[in-house]
Amino acid sequence: MEELLAPKTFRKVLWRRDGRDYEVPVFAVEGPREIWGATAAMTAALLVRLGWDGYRV
Repeated sequence: MEELLAPKTFRKVLWRRDGRDYEVPVFAVEGPREIWGATAAMTAALLVRLGWDGYRV
């Protein structure tokens, strides 16, 4: 939890698909791993319910 809540872990990335831009949440976790897409959105939603204000769902 501590790592997920760290400010340096979370960022939003702009992806383009089929001519549209999408802002995708990404959590860069220990090592060269990332949690992104739907999994990152669900993780962010859970963290917000726990009081985190780093992302507005």
